[in-house]
Amino acid sequence: MAPRSPLQGSPRPSERSEPASVIVGLWLTALALTMLFADDVRSFVVHDRDLGARPVALAAADALVETSERARASWLSELLSGLVERARPDVVWLREDEAPAPRRAAAPPARVEPPAADGDAGAPSAAERAPLLAEAGEPKRVLLIGASSMLLHFGVELERTLRTSYKSVEVTRLGKLATGLVRDDFFDWPAKTTELLDKVEPHVVVAQFGGNDAQAIAQARRAPLMFATPEWDEEYGRRITALAELVRSRGARLILLGMPMMREPRFSRRIEHVNAITSERAEKSGATFISTWDLSADPRGEYTNSIRLDGASHLLRSSDGVHFTREGAVYMARRVSEQLEREVLLVPADEDMAVVVRRDIDSKALGRSVSYLAYVPQTAAREGDALPTLLLLHGADGGFTDWADHAHRALQELSSRHELVIVTPEGGASGWYVDSPLVPNSRYESHVVEEVVADVGATMPVDDRRGVAGISAGGHGALTLALKHPELFASASSMSGVVDLSAAASREALVERLGPYADNRERWEESSARHLVEARAEVARGLPMLITVGSSDRWAPENRAFAELLAALGVDHTFEEHAGGHDWPTWTEKLPRHVAWHAEQLRAGAVTPASR
Repeated sequence: MAPRSPLQGSPRPSERSEPASVIVGLWLTALALTMLFADDVRSFVVHDRDLGARPVALAAADALVETSERARASWLSELLSGLVERARPDVVWLREDEAPAPRRAAAPPARVEPPAADGDAGAPSAAERAPLLAEAGEPKRVLLIGASSMLLHFGVELERTLRTSYKSVEVTRLGKLATGLVRDDFFDWPAKTTELLDKVEPHVVVAQFGGNDAQAIAQARRAPLMFATPEWDEEYGRRITALAELVRSRGARLILLGMPMMREPRFSRRIEHVNAITSERAEKSGATFISTWDLSADPRGEYTNSIRLDGASHLLRSSDGVHFTREGAVYMARRVSEQLEREVLLVPADEDMAVVVRRDIDSKALGRSVSYLAYVPQTAAREGDALPTLLLLHGADGGFTDWADHAHRALQELSSRHELVIVTPEGGASGWYVDSPLVPNSRYESHVVEEVVADVGATMPVDDRRGVAGISAGGHGALTLALKHPELFASASSMSGVVDLSAAASREALVERLGPYADNRERWEESSARHLVEARAEVARGLPMLITVGSSDRWAPENRAFAELLAALGVDHTFEEHAGGHDWPTWTEKLPRHVAWHAEQLRAGAVTPASR
């Protein structure tokens, strides 16, 4: 080979490149891109069924995001981000002097306020009523924060559920091991929350603390505050209040998740104490507390590690008795998301599932603010189509969330399938749906037939076709309210109803509200289905009724006798006795039957007797 001529010059740098430099360059490029798209990497890990089940992968993804956030402050990251963004065809770039003002989204109202108009003015027509849902809107931004529960399986599954089960929900999640509100010298959650609020601008913040907080609170240059002392309780409560005020100051709503029951009894008692303070301060500061305690308890209220998920049995907790298994986290995330739907208007991704709307009423009948839930088919919620209403009443010692606690998903599906707005009003603990002349602010009949009916008519996509159903004391309420107010209700049904109030004459709550039965027979019989049917036979004949009861139910004899009375008086009714007792499994099993029956009655053109 001929020697290189001096005129040919030296080799160019590119001709001298070594394979190692190429590898390093590619590695740096890959690293830069990985850092730049760290959020996408974590999202992939979270949503991958295999990687998402590995705590190491989840922790590594979170660490990548945190490192990326720090690196993005450098000029190189800013340059790369700018180049990538400017390459996107869907971005319209403005000059600096054209830039819009920074986004500051106001949080949606915690709950929709009742109408201010006079109750006698009547409900607006379907054309006048504003739709509950807009066809399109800005996504709802949710921030999840907390300790290891938010870092590991539970946080992952809650994020996955919110992202995939609802429309237009953006989720940002941060969990930190071994942290809480007690050791701010170890990790300063208020400071980090402030940073996240400014960055994410969430509508809703869901936080869970407490698992690491059942310990002394360290104080600089002072003795620590020992756990569960009055001083500790006051300081921990102050920190909960401060967190709530911080979130509210940014226009967001704070939802605090309580800690679930623990396997070790002593630790569980300490967590229960933390939950109590968190719940109390949340209520006082305008935040919302959602309990998860019973989600790890059996029907007797004792700790259980067994759950049913998608038809199979699984362990709820891992070997430490604290953290959740993957299946346990899925179970908890689903149950928590159901409770979140009662607090925040989340639209299911499945069009066949109704939306849930919570309404607060400033009740004159009860002398306080009370709530109800409404299950509204999505099409009606968007377009305002007027549908029939079914009021679904709970039993004694219950509340307006009882049905949601036991049959939330079923109610969403039944509401949509039968095109009904299903409403679960507040009947009070032992209110019995009667107006008491003896107990102040215990006028539950008036609350339901005047306040709830009026508010539903003013705010929900409904017409004047209404049915009413209930269980136990709510079954009594459904029949008696329909018999006493035929102008309001076109159908009535009872599950395990107390159809003869005189058979409950020993109930302390009824005696307190109506007086002793022997001395107040007329008052009692004015609120007893059996006695009302006898006194108002013509009204009863115009009211379709469905009566169901379990053969082992304690009220079965009274229900059989009631059905015989209806038959003797020529009242249109259906009586069904079936296997089962006086319990929620029986009622949730019969719920589809009752909803379908009411839908048939109302769809067939059933109207209130007053309008016939």
